[in-house]
Amino acid sequence: PALANGARFELQVFMTQQMGYGVRTLEAIEADQEVIEYAGEYVTSEEAERRDEQLYTGAGVEGSYIYKLPPPSSYIIDATLVGNAGRFINHACGSTANLKVQLRPPPAARRDSALPPLVVLVARRRIEPWEQLFYSYSQGCARRRRSAEQDGVECHCGDRACAKVVFSESP
Repeated sequence: PALANGARFELQVFMTQQMGYGVRTLEAIEADQEVIEYAGEYVTSEEAERRDEQLYTGAGVEGSYIYKLPPPSSYIIDATLVGNAGRFINHACGSTANLKVQLRPPPAARRDSALPPLVVLVARRRIEPWEQLFYSYSQGCARRRRSAEQDGVECHCGDRACAKVVFSESP
């Protein structure tokens, strides 16, 4: 079936103990199944920077949810204000990440418009009901924080190979 609201499975956004909002599945997901599209507004990197400085910081938004598409694309997916549950899936290092990023061509109806690819999160292994979903943000996604005291955002994934920091202030 098509991705309904960007999701193929019944997912739930919930408040975690240490990571803010998170997403869990309410049903089993088999390995290699598409789980959810990372949905948002496609904007240029210049527009994303402008929004970050003028809109989000000025409005007191704590963090923005962006996904930098790989070259040659110059687009960024901004899911800060417009998106789906995919924006609330947290980061995890190493084997704790039960999802991986795959790029898909845009639907046939949009292919002639030279739009960038879709970002789809796919199960790396079987995921059990009520299990929280994670993927590595090093695959492009960046939730930028505005904190002068920090070099980066502390990672709480608990993986043995944890890098301790998710990403730096300037991705």
